[in-house]
Amino acid sequence: MPYTGVITWTLPAAWQPGETLFDSADRDAQPVHSAINNQDMPVGPKTTGFFGTDIEVDFLRPVVAGERIGRRGRTLLSCSPKETAVGRGAFMTWESDIITSDDEVVARIRIGTYAYVPKEPA
Repeated sequence: MPYTGVITWTLPAAWQPGETLFDSADRDAQPVHSAINNQDMPVGPKTTGFFGTDIEVDFLRPVVAGERIGRRGRTLLSCSPKETAVGRGAFMTWESDIITSDDEVVARIRIGTYAYVPKEPA
C-alpha cells in the first residue's frame, strides 16, 4: 500500500449514509462530528470550534497487502493557549500509533488542531 494510505485506512469515516455532516449552512459551520475535534477530550474547557492545522507521519515500514492495520492511542504532546482572529482556544498536537493486528507499530502520526470558542460577530 502507498505510505499515505495508512491515514486513509485508519481515520474513522467523516460521514455515513443517512447522516448529516453539517447541520448549518453558516460560513463558519462546524461538522456534527469529526475524527480530529475535541468532543471527547477529557482535559481543558469545552470548545465548539476546531480545525486541523497540520499533520506529520513517521513511516517505520511499508504496510503490505493483506495486513490489517488500525490506530492506537491519542496522546496529547503539546497544548499552547492562544487567542486568534477566530476565537480563544489552544493549538494542540496529538500523537497515535498505526499498528498491525500483531501490535507492531508501522507508523506514528501527529495531528495538529486548534480548538476554540468562536468570537461573537462584530
